[in-house]
Amino acid sequence: MMGKLGCILWLVLAARSLQAEDPLEQAWRLELKGDYMGAVRWYLQAYEEAPGRQALYGLIRNGFRTGQYEVLVPVLEGYFRAHPEDEDVRFRLGEALYRMGRVDKALEVWGRLVRAVLGTSAGRKALVRTAEVLSKHGDYGKLICLLRSLKPFPWSTPEGAKAAFLLGEAYVRMDSLEAAEEVNRRLVREASSYADSARFLLGEVCLWEGKVEEAEKAWEVVARNPSSPLADDAVGRLLKLEEGLEGALKAFALGLLRLRQGRPEEALASLSSPELSGSPLWGEALLLMGEAYLQVGDTLKAISQLRSLASSRNPLAPEALFQLGGMLQGEAAAEIYKEFLERYPDDVRTDEVRRKLQELLP
Repeated sequence: MMGKLGCILWLVLAARSLQAEDPLEQAWRLELKGDYMGAVRWYLQAYEEAPGRQALYGLIRNGFRTGQYEVLVPVLEGYFRAHPEDEDVRFRLGEALYRMGRVDKALEVWGRLVRAVLGTSAGRKALVRTAEVLSKHGDYGKLICLLRSLKPFPWSTPEGAKAAFLLGEAYVRMDSLEAAEEVNRRLVREASSYADSARFLLGEVCLWEGKVEEAEKAWEVVARNPSSPLADDAVGRLLKLEEGLEGALKAFALGLLRLRQGRPEEALASLSSPELSGSPLWGEALLLMGEAYLQVGDTLKAISQLRSLASSRNPLAPEALFQLGGMLQGEAAAEIYKEFLERYPDDVRTDEVRRKLQELLP
């Protein structure tokens, strides 16, 4: 009698064990434990056995967490072939392709979404990612062509505003200042979340165009908004104008513009102007000149600019000394970091400097 009961109990336990081996349950349990690699394997098995959205999105979540795009992409491609109307999966496919390094293919996937369903959430997200990737890779011409072709353009949506801000930046990089001014003025009118950023950039663009009064108006609005992260920068720009440093500010702004456009030789010419020498902007100009010299491959001159600033009493001397340490190597860098800690023991970067110094010491 007991033998039969024991057998029955064994069968019940075995059945429960088999039930526990259900792939979706196993995947979910592993995901909750934080074993995302294991979850990917079980979600993949669950999807292969019974393709469904629960298994698919579990695979998507954990595939992105673990970077297993070589597993995720074929599944998403297969699912999309069977469900071409699924815009969200198409967007995620583009993201997975991009993270695999297949940039052109990702842009192709997102581009189809942008052209076909810009009015949907997936279409607008694809618009932002396309603009971000083109901007990051310096492909400003393609970014401008794509965004100018979209009619109507979703200015009032958060995604449209972000893409439009990148469009304004692209026009700046391409030296199309009038177009950049137009984009930023429209952003000010139609996208409240980007209004301050657009106004600040509008001020810079107007200054580059020689419209000093227009630049001043734009910066004044930003400066009057204490909650804006750009308020202090706007106040600084206005103070420079009030101090009669219009010429120095123009030269500095032009140098910054040329540097952002990837034209370091022209940046150096502007930043070396007599108006900047001895002005309150001279420290910032030296930092930019160091960056420009690095871009043209003249490391010795970059180091010379930073040494000059680091040895001065300019408020930016600590920043120059910090950058100099990062530019040098070995014992020379260690000596700079020791000097930094001695001169600026209360600087917010002291812990980082100590860590860098420790890495250099034998």
